[in-house]
Amino acid sequence: FVILVLFAFTFDGVVATPEWWVLLRKMMLQSFKILPKGVAFHVSFLIAILAGMGIFSVFYWLVCRWMARLTNWKWKPWELAGNFTMTLIPIAAAYHIAHFIPAIPSRTTQMVRAASDPFAYGWNLFGWHNFEWTAAWTPETAGIIWIIQTGLIVLGHIASIISAHWRAINLFEDRKSATRVELPMALLMIAYTAVSLWIISRPVLNEPLVPLPGLTPT
Repeated sequence: FVILVLFAFTFDGVVATPEWWVLLRKMMLQSFKILPKGVAFHVSFLIAILAGMGIFSVFYWLVCRWMARLTNWKWKPWELAGNFTMTLIPIAAAYHIAHFIPAIPSRTTQMVRAASDPFAYGWNLFGWHNFEWTAAWTPETAGIIWIIQTGLIVLGHIASIISAHWRAINLFEDRKSATRVELPMALLMIAYTAVSLWIISRPVLNEPLVPLPGLTPT
């Protein structure tokens, strides 16, 4: 479950990058050979989701198998998978918070307006119907936000590393064994952190730069 949550957060960030729209366009053009245009978009999205979930799960399983091998198979891969999966939560939580920082003004605007008109009946209970938090997006602001996002992700990574280390010490005979066995998990966490930092460094696109055939106006 935790692995799927990690993937969901990551995928939500990936689909806002320019690289995703390029990949989606290529997938849709291939899908047009066998599917109607109205279906190709949804099928391409579904394939990407299933493939991503599979990749995340396989990488985690391979890391746990590597760890089991370092214990000379005294521990089974599925046992280590269950014991270490919760140590990934700090990374997931940190990335989730960091990813949605730019959306705080718009989400706050929606929440305040909803509080004044909770059932969308046209009420204005608190006079907040026209409330709007406008953020001035300047290069300086973007730089500050990126620094905050980077700091959150790095702190989440550090927390996960520490959590994994404590877990390893509780599971194995001595600190030397614990450090050796947890190394693959630490490498996995570093790789995920690098991917997360790459995602937040990319421009956010809510629609493709090049029109998608059958989906966006040409």
